[in-house]
Amino acid sequence: MSAKPNYLLPVKALSDRCRNLFRQRLAQAAPDALGDISAGVWKQRWVVHSAAVSAVEPALRYLSRYVFKTATGNRALPVQPDGRLRWRYRESATRAWRHVDLEPFELIRRFLQHVLPRGFHRVRRFGWWHPGGRGKLNRVRALLHQSPVLTAAEAAAWQPPTGAGPEPADPQPCTRNPPPLQCARCGGVLVLVERWRPGQRPARRGQDRAPP
Repeated sequence: MSAKPNYLLPVKALSDRCRNLFRQRLAQAAPDALGDISAGVWKQRWVVHSAAVSAVEPALRYLSRYVFKTATGNRALPVQPDGRLRWRYRESATRAWRHVDLEPFELIRRFLQHVLPRGFHRVRRFGWWHPGGRGKLNRVRALLHQSPVLTAAEAAAWQPPTGAGPEPADPQPCTRNPPPLQCARCGGVLVLVERWRPGQRPARRGQDRAPP
């Protein structure tokens, strides 16, 4: 299987390779756990993301913030004379370095707040949570009547709306029947045959259909 000129490896072959290597390592480290996994897991293709980058060093520096580093990064945690640990952090508003001295168990408690629940992924590369999707995020926050997420410069220039008065009440629901939907090609009236809910399988021919 050949790869595109701007790709290091073909994605499908890389997917199979990662799956097989994972199975081999799991069989060596925990053979009992391997027996509990359904055989279908090793037959389907796993999801592996692969994309070309213009420069290697900036890409590695970007990925290291989301994949390699933890909540404390690579910074040391000096032990103070009273037994507390000094945690250095960068303040989001001023970008200045600060520090706080914490008891060991308090440090562990704060650290565990950065551990994602099962099923969540640390790498965010799509949607309004993407670092470049701040505009989408602020539109979502506006629909929820929340203040936008702004940088320090944007926050200094942004002023919340004032004098707008109370929000208008929701209009009364229309009691008239809406006009029928028409086909964009022939202009005929569209007829509702059936609704499918998420996860519902359509009825086969010859079987009774559920009422619309």
